[in-house]
Amino acid sequence: MFWCINSHIILRLYMANISLYFHIPFCARKCPYCGFFSRSNKSQLWQNYFEALKVELLNYKSDLKDTFIDSIYIGGGTPTLVPADNIYHLLKTLESNFCINKNCEITLECNPESLTKDKLLTYQKSNINRLSIGIQTTNRQLLREIGRNYTFETVKEKYQLVRKLGFNNINLDLIFGFPKQSLESFETDLQNIIELNPEHIACYGLELDEKSYWGRLNNLGKFEPVSNELNRQMYHMAIKLLKKAGYKHYEISNWAKLGFECRHNYSFWQYQPYIGIGAGAHSFCQFKRWSNVENIERYIVNINRHRINNNKKITTKKVDIDKEKLMLGLRLREGIDQDKLTLEFVKKFDPFLTALINEGLLTKSDNTIYLTEKGLDVENQVIKYFFDAI
Repeated sequence: MFWCINSHIILRLYMANISLYFHIPFCARKCPYCGFFSRSNKSQLWQNYFEALKVELLNYKSDLKDTFIDSIYIGGGTPTLVPADNIYHLLKTLESNFCINKNCEITLECNPESLTKDKLLTYQKSNINRLSIGIQTTNRQLLREIGRNYTFETVKEKYQLVRKLGFNNINLDLIFGFPKQSLESFETDLQNIIELNPEHIACYGLELDEKSYWGRLNNLGKFEPVSNELNRQMYHMAIKLLKKAGYKHYEISNWAKLGFECRHNYSFWQYQPYIGIGAGAHSFCQFKRWSNVENIERYIVNINRHRINNNKKITTKKVDIDKEKLMLGLRLREGIDQDKLTLEFVKKFDPFLTALINEGLLTKSDNTIYLTEKGLDVENQVIKYFFDAI
């Protein structure tokens, strides 16, 4: 391998399956709540960036020659903002050089604003078989306040087009807890989304990343979030209405019809390896984590000059592996089997587990522990309690 230290991380692992993530860090405009690495007004970099993605991808070719790619996720940013041919040629490069499972899940994040029929047809040619459409809210006023230049009527038109073209695995994203959002407004959001009948619904409480515009305002005391109680009511409304509509609540923020759980994210929660390609992309393999530089121009230059593009790789300690497995496993409604944790770790946390069970926050069935409905409200506190205690 000619420049990347990644080969020393995953050299000849002969893993059965792995997931790939491509980061497309371009946006028409930055959402005020978004803390993900992305940049607006960088169209002059699109072509060079996608060429750099291909180079980084091919750097893994020999290391992954005996490994099958089970899921691919193209996120951002706004992947649908860039010309669809860029996505097509990237995936064709992948297809020509790597082993891809026959039923590989290939997800593309979409913004309704930039979805067109021509782009969707190109995505089909690219073998993309799952679309994740970020709607966030169906309320016209809230859409304006978060900088979204579309209405729910536009969303319905784009959704009908997607269906007409034959896409049959669609996720719709909702966010609750926007400033001044009412319980009634969020209930309307849920009813509108349920009426569209997607295969998967992701419903996230608003989180204020410190790097986001709203996060910075919050640190200055100039942002007024909804109350914790209203947030809780919104979340439980989602649980109730989505269950009634036939969706399985399989992860804290995700619901799906039977057989349509997101395989890519599911592998992440199951502590499976993944490789991230692109500026700011993160990777996890053989208990090592690393990430690419969060600068588009520098990422491209480093690729072209055969320079290392990774930030320092971190080897996860044994106790941290157990903590991460516990944290991710408890996000799944099925919970985590204690056999996946070391015996030493289980012995340490057993007294604290008993205390949380007595508080009604956790349940243990056979060897599996999982959050109760009461525990779902305070999942972060439950995890912090474990981490502080061990």
